[in-house]
Amino acid sequence: MKLIKSKIQLDISPKNPIIKDFLDNIPIIKAKRLLKMWSKLDFYSIKYQSKDTVVDGYIVKPKIIQSDLPCIIYNRGGSKGFGILDEKIVASRLGEYASWGYVVVASQLRGHSGNSYIDEFGGEDLHDILVLKDILKEIKGCNAKNISMIGGSRGGMMTLLSLTKLDDLRSVIIEAAPTDIENSYKLRPQLKEFRRDMYDVDSIDENRKRSAIYFASKISKNTPILILHGRQDKSVDIIDTYKLAIELQINNIPHEIHTFIDADHMLKVPQKWDFKENWLKKYSK
Repeated sequence: MKLIKSKIQLDISPKNPIIKDFLDNIPIIKAKRLLKMWSKLDFYSIKYQSKDTVVDGYIVKPKIIQSDLPCIIYNRGGSKGFGILDEKIVASRLGEYASWGYVVVASQLRGHSGNSYIDEFGGEDLHDILVLKDILKEIKGCNAKNISMIGGSRGGMMTLLSLTKLDDLRSVIIEAAPTDIENSYKLRPQLKEFRRDMYDVDSIDENRKRSAIYFASKISKNTPILILHGRQDKSVDIIDTYKLAIELQINNIPHEIHTFIDADHMLKVPQKWDFKENWLKKYSK
């Protein structure tokens, strides 16, 4: 049974009002670089089967593929309506990864675009990510045996959860990932209320199921992890990254950590892109 139920090509050009508005609000040098990059890529929105529901997602890949390319599963941040993928993010972020010579796939996760299922913040929605491995097998020009994964913030948490189920990813990159959910709620109690209808936020067990410092022993030892975090992050405590690094060290899980003194949660530092590109190249090509 085919998992991809529909695939629609996106217009990532100034003819698209969303893209035009984005380009109009960035420096012209950056806009020209993006336009040149996008001209070499194909962008698609998809609907795909995830257990008994249909979920939205995206595919970005080079227009010209001479031999099967390595793949990236990208895990978005946010929850509910916050942080959802739109054409601007798909074009700029997923497009950047694809321009390095990868087929990129990403899930919007359940609970969006008319999907009646609930985003459980690391519950059943984890399957929406895990099934992307099989989605990649249906994409022409993709080497589905050569997959890396990238996730920021909540997407980093989902990436770490995925590593308890997948043992054959080439490499992983996480940015500003919460690894101690109980600590997050102490620092930002409003988050606990925001997520109250997603899962039992008062349950210590449920919170620890989503906290990598408590399930680090279950994380694959075969996949090297690059950890990036800004020291001025007010959304996810930098301590979460340090605690994760300790647990990875204890459990002999290969990893590398880089923190940036002046960066906040969005990690807007140019050098992070070099770290990521080099990490992927080291293990995927």
